[in-house]
Amino acid sequence: MDYSRIQPKTLAVIASLILVTLALFAPIIPLTVQEPYEDIETYTELEEYTAQVPYSVTSNTTELNVVMDHTFALGPVTFAYVPLIFHNDVTITISWNSSKEITFFAVMLEQHWNDLYYLLSLRIGLPTITAMLNGTDIPQETVDSISAILNEILSSLPKEDYYAISSSGEISSMNLMDADYSLIAMSFGEAGTLNATLFYEFEKTVTKIEIREETMTRNVTKTRPVTKIREVDKRVTLLRFLLSGR
Repeated sequence: MDYSRIQPKTLAVIASLILVTLALFAPIIPLTVQEPYEDIETYTELEEYTAQVPYSVTSNTTELNVVMDHTFALGPVTFAYVPLIFHNDVTITISWNSSKEITFFAVMLEQHWNDLYYLLSLRIGLPTITAMLNGTDIPQETVDSISAILNEILSSLPKEDYYAISSSGEISSMNLMDADYSLIAMSFGEAGTLNATLFYEFEKTVTKIEIREETMTRNVTKTRPVTKIREVDKRVTLLRFLLSGR
């Protein structure tokens, strides 16, 4: 057939009929197509933040160790004896004061006190020493002679101790050894009080926790919308399939 002789209008009608026929009666054909879709994506990124960071600070501080802080009641006859024990070499401060003048106040090595006690017993007699320890009255002539006797005896002992004769108090210091010591106080006559404080300073290492701010980083999980492509299986007519260009 010579199609060149067919009128254009006729060809158009024929083409339309073919398309209608394909649209109405063409078979359904499977077709895989790609289509975009919106999704949420998870990702991580480094983030800076300020943290409170604890740290230790070590320093030396001077502290006081009070060995004794005591008030003695003084009667007509007072003979106080207190043992003291030191476990290291220190320089001790001796601070004492009395409401009246007392006969004798001392901080002595235990051995020196034993020597002094023995020599004093020889001079004034053991019964008198015992009476003094018990707070019993002793003859006034003995009381009057004790200061001179103590001065004489102490002059023969090593000068390593602290003592005061016929005094009402003072503040002094002395170097102590790792040894046993004694505090002695003798008072006669009217009643009163005696305050005695012994202390020494020492270095102590102290560690305390402080806080500082530091800038640090960490991984943070976040989300964001993204457009993705996926394949979708569809069933289309032959006409649609032909138009898709497959």
